[in-house]
Amino acid sequence: MNKRIRKKRSWYGYPGWCVRKVVPRDDFTILLYFRNGERKVFDLKPFLDDIAAPLKEDRELYMKPIIEGGTVHWGENFEIAIAPEYIYENSQPIPPKETA
Repeated sequence: MNKRIRKKRSWYGYPGWCVRKVVPRDDFTILLYFRNGERKVFDLKPFLDDIAAPLKEDRELYMKPIIEGGTVHWGENFEIAIAPEYIYENSQPIPPKETA
């Protein structure tokens, strides 16, 4: 019986500030899930007149972020990227969900 086994991506060895998941929001903030389990929100608005200007002009591009090696990128050739260390240190933490 040959079953195809899908290998789960291992984050072993990656620093805690590496991004595992990113969710773009309508207000040009992104919800980030980090390797160390933290969830934070990063505001892209200060960058929209500079390095992230194409994201302001192309909403479809903004809504399709790519994670490669723990870094968030936009564009086919990764034209727009912000260092994950910078994102981690300059984003606002989201309190953990309370369980009843």
